[in-house]
Amino acid sequence: MTNGIVPAPIAGLPWRLIFLMFAMTGFGTVILYSAAGGSLTPWAGQHFIRFLVFLTMAIVLSRFPLDFWKKITIPAYLGALALLFVVELIGQVGGGSQRWINVGFMTLQPSELMKLAIVLAAAWFFDRLPPSKINSLDAIWPIIALLGIPSILVIIQPDF
Repeated sequence: MTNGIVPAPIAGLPWRLIFLMFAMTGFGTVILYSAAGGSLTPWAGQHFIRFLVFLTMAIVLSRFPLDFWKKITIPAYLGALALLFVVELIGQVGGGSQRWINVGFMTLQPSELMKLAIVLAAAWFFDRLPPSKINSLDAIWPIIALLGIPSILVIIQPDF
């Protein structure tokens, strides 16, 4: 319900959840502030800034239409899978494990991207699956493959 002052997209946000996240983040910030002897550095300030950045990103991404996510799902999954193969070929070793790709200005960990891609791919698959097949084996094997292939590539990384 809006009164005309607050735009509908802002009024439609899950404010209870956002306030709960602010409360938990605020509690964590206070704990980190206390642990640093009453200083925002090195942890408390960064913790709260990260929360604000990621909350903003989540709100912006939630505004993208559902069709956008459906269109990028397969390319995102295949791209993340390709990056996992690249890690096996030329991945950078750090701390005894080979999980990163050095892209010059940063090191990239494809397994983190794959977490998001798997969620999108599973949602895409179940969206396309007829309701009559949800409780059948036809719904299990594709998901096992979607999860299994990247899982194997992560498991074979040294020092798992």
